[in-house]
Amino acid sequence: MQLTRTFEDGGRGSGAVEGLALHLERYEAGHTREGAIAVYNLIGNFVTKRLNAFAILMAVGMICGEAQARSLQVTGTAGYLSEWELNGSVTEKGPPGSNEFSGALVWKHVGLCSANGPEEKSGEIKFQIAKSSSSSRIQAAMTLDGAQCTYNGEFSSGSSGHMDCTDAKGVPLSISIK
Repeated sequence: MQLTRTFEDGGRGSGAVEGLALHLERYEAGHTREGAIAVYNLIGNFVTKRLNAFAILMAVGMICGEAQARSLQVTGTAGYLSEWELNGSVTEKGPPGSNEFSGALVWKHVGLCSANGPEEKSGEIKFQIAKSSSSSRIQAAMTLDGAQCTYNGEFSSGSSGHMDCTDAKGVPLSISIK
């Protein structure tokens, strides 16, 4: 039998594999029912143990993967007179280290024309921070009342520049991410 010869020649293997080879050899030699049952049980136990170990590793990997998702706070101002305050929380959506984030964003209108107090509107933000050896850049997309705004600029824990929206271009934006 090939399996037993491998072990007799000095090959290294587990006791379960050696036992399997012995039972397989006995089964082939005499075709005994006990040999067939023993081979079946050894193969089943061997496969079951490996599948259980694989399932445990997968579960640990999924738990650890979710635990590594980063959360960041987004704050800032927008508008020609900085009349909108931005505040939100984002989490990393891509694989760890992808620097792709998204989450809810609250736009609070604090301008002088807010007669009945500050108006708050809900929106979303998605952004990616691309890092190079000399600098970092942010590419962001935000929504407010169905309007889509985009922003691209240099980034170092914060950024200031102008965003373009579906209904207005060159809107001043100052954003901080911590």
